[in-house]
Amino acid sequence: MTAAKGKANSKDEGKDKGKVNGTAKGASDGRGDSVGKRSSSGKAAGGCGPGTVAELVQAQWGDQRVGARCGERVLTHHELAGGAAARAALLGELLPRGAEPHIGVLLDNVLEYPLWLSAAALAGAAVVGINPTRRGPELMRDIGHTDCALLITERRYLPLLTGLELEPGLGIGPGHGPGPGPGHGPGPGPGHGLGPDPGPGPDPDPELGPDSSPAPAPRPAPGPGLGMVSSERVLIVDDPAYEELLRPYEGVSPRDTLPVAGRRGAGAAPGPGTLMLLYFTSGSTGAPKAALCTQGRLAAAGRSLVDFLGVRRDDVHYLCMPMFHGNAVIAGWAPALAGGAGIALRRRFSASAFLPDVRRYGATYFTYVGRAVQYLLATPPAPDDRDHPLRTGFGTEAGAVDVARFAERFGVRLIEGYGSSEGGAAIQRTPDTPPGAIGRPAPGDDLAVVDPETGDELPPARLDASGRLLNGEEAIGELVNRGRSSFEGYWRNPEATADRTRGRSTGGQAGAGWYWTGDLFFRDTEGFFHFAGRTDDRLRVDSENLAAAMIENILARYAPATGVAVYAVPDPVAGDQVMAALALRDGAGFDPEDFAAFLAAQPDLGTKMAPRFVRTVAALPVTATNKVHRVALRRTGFRCPEPVWWRPMGEGPMGEGPAGTGPMSHLGHPGRPGHPGHLGYRRFTAEDRDALLDVYREHDRMALLER
Repeated sequence: MTAAKGKANSKDEGKDKGKVNGTAKGASDGRGDSVGKRSSSGKAAGGCGPGTVAELVQAQWGDQRVGARCGERVLTHHELAGGAAARAALLGELLPRGAEPHIGVLLDNVLEYPLWLSAAALAGAAVVGINPTRRGPELMRDIGHTDCALLITERRYLPLLTGLELEPGLGIGPGHGPGPGPGHGPGPGPGHGLGPDPGPGPDPDPELGPDSSPAPAPRPAPGPGLGMVSSERVLIVDDPAYEELLRPYEGVSPRDTLPVAGRRGAGAAPGPGTLMLLYFTSGSTGAPKAALCTQGRLAAAGRSLVDFLGVRRDDVHYLCMPMFHGNAVIAGWAPALAGGAGIALRRRFSASAFLPDVRRYGATYFTYVGRAVQYLLATPPAPDDRDHPLRTGFGTEAGAVDVARFAERFGVRLIEGYGSSEGGAAIQRTPDTPPGAIGRPAPGDDLAVVDPETGDELPPARLDASGRLLNGEEAIGELVNRGRSSFEGYWRNPEATADRTRGRSTGGQAGAGWYWTGDLFFRDTEGFFHFAGRTDDRLRVDSENLAAAMIENILARYAPATGVAVYAVPDPVAGDQVMAALALRDGAGFDPEDFAAFLAAQPDLGTKMAPRFVRTVAALPVTATNKVHRVALRRTGFRCPEPVWWRPMGEGPMGEGPAGTGPMSHLGHPGRPGHPGHLGYRRFTAEDRDALLDVYREHDRMALLER
């Protein structure tokens, strides 16, 4: 038993459409009464605040201001702390002794997510964010690899779990037991035990694209079959029995909960080194790695962003990015918790619902990834686009063009930052950061751009008056942190952990102990860092290294395009060719002459940067975290179902030599470099594809198309 049982607090939370009235047990003046007590001024105290997330949660107790909203449901900070304490106590009852205290959370952005984050902090447990777009063996591997002892989910996701061969107690399948286990009632329930269910799923948004808001598995049909589930350690938050499980713990204070038993031992209060999060890095190839994040690191990140962003107690952080990823938790939830601000949740990102939600909740801040910004810019302009309380967005990969467009249209400042998911390096934007740059190193980081093979620091980049990089070949390298980083490793993956800090060059000594980000950057003569892509986004065209991100920044200026992705396709003979995918505005067709004229007018477009192939799509494919799925684009290359346009490779081996020479001269050519026809595009036909594939076969490079 981890806490004295009391009466459940969930009933009152559901009254009056979820809004709580009256004064709850333990209420004070609304500012908390524990370590980390919040300032009564408009701005929360950052800097040297509480050292753990548990202390931040405890500081909510007694604060009767609104703390969270989701649909019609409203909880105060006090109720959030009380709900977290109840769940922490329940966790102590359900967690098998000796098991890793890891809680898998397979939920959309609903109030149960932050409640279980806070509960884990109080109990000294760790939340594992489970990606709902994973299926079958991949999903099973994620849950099993992270040693989840308890799984929190909702009815909509039960079909994903049915039949998976999980650890004993976590398996789900009809007919495996005499009756319902805890949390599995005999039929459909009205909500989460905290008020009405916020809705059945995502807002259907055609501009989101096919993969950006993945549809969940269908809900199970109501009936007794749902109750015949074997697991006693899978809690279904929208089942009536879940509310009954929480009822005995009503009124439990967050100070009364005790840490759960596990690898740290019972009775040890959570400290800065207590594991808090296991979240998978958003890699698109291979098995994802589960990065570690302790309470100390998460609390410090929250406090740092409070100061950096100027978080105020009356702010509302809109959490529309998926909470199974670090973006929403580290940059959205944590600074709200540390700064005493409120949060508002959206099940899944919806471009059409974004501004209505912002106005409804009074949201002042949100986090984003670049694709989300493009989706918002693709919505039809309206006269009231600036009529909202939103001040700031914080994220990455939006690009300078989209940042400027967003500010012009919505009046909202987007702050582009850089921080590896693992916490190994961070770059912060300063007021004097020039356009196109990310910023300078965060305090305490010793960042450098080095040769990824030798570890030697590379010379500063030289830019001309138009911003064109003049010495990319010698200036672009991998970003490393040579100082003390907050990287804490990967769960049960010593090889991947060592790879982040391994040495380079012969003998492995150069850079040993540094944090290697895997990202390409260059540093200008003033010391500002510029993002140049991922290490696997580097292209080599005619023996010249190019960075996909730099070409994307140029193509993003093309007005008919709502989204751009640049990636390498293997050249039939040697090196790579540049391919671009363009998402066009509704009703817009690709005009090859207009696109060629646009390219010719760009002063910073290098001679090797113009795309050889252009694929036009309705929406760019994205990962579950709304990042462009470049691996999928690379694998399909020019062998894709959508229309492709190209500049035929008829001039020398790379298409840039004397006309009529080289192994591909029979494919035709658009003209010599410098000639008006040099950037001419035409449709890539089936005959073109077959002829080009013959060249790949001739040079034994077909296998590269499957990389």
